[in-house]
Amino acid sequence: MKRIYLITCVAIVLVVGVMTHTQLVVNHSESLPHHTFLVVKNIPVKTGDLVHIKGHPTAYVEGVNFTKRIEAVEGDLVPHPPLQSKTRSGKMLSPLEFTVVPVGQVYVTAPHARSFDSRYAEFGCVKREHIVGKAYPLW
Repeated sequence: MKRIYLITCVAIVLVVGVMTHTQLVVNHSESLPHHTFLVVKNIPVKTGDLVHIKGHPTAYVEGVNFTKRIEAVEGDLVPHPPLQSKTRSGKMLSPLEFTVVPVGQVYVTAPHARSFDSRYAEFGCVKREHIVGKAYPLW
């Protein structure tokens, strides 16, 4: 009886731990090749990591969470590809103007040519406080 109790307690602790430290998210855009991600919350992230972003203010889009790849961190030079793009509703997007990622922020992108990301001033760099966690593609 004690063994069943112990196994039950351990299982509950594991389930609660997993539920409070992970999240399953779906990316509805075509910006990434995968659409479902397991997000591990509150772990250090670095250049090259996929991250889930929540609460990042952007022009034209409100209340949307994003999954993007970190391309540069504070102090890194920002790549400046020549961009001419529009939103789905036809509004022009402006290339990001500064050349160094500000302190406490990251520069994020996605591989799709029409991804709304840090390449544009209307999206900008993302404050680290808006990063929920590291995203692992599932399918």
